[in-house]
Amino acid sequence: MNRTESPGANLCPRCGKAFTCGMQAGAERCWCADLPPLGPPDPAQKGCYCPDCLKVLIAERQARA
Repeated sequence: MNRTESPGANLCPRCGKAFTCGMQAGAERCWCADLPPLGPPDPAQKGCYCPDCLKVLIAERQARA
């Protein structure tokens, strides 16, 4: 799947998996808004993380805190 195949289709910069961004797909809220914030964005990051990677990254950062 590429980004032009369906509205909101993204590729995770961490794992490469395709996923849907709710906001880009026209939803009022994205699924990620229900998760704790990851923290300041990494300037080198290109795009959003998929649900699985975002959950792992949040858990890793919370464990270090």
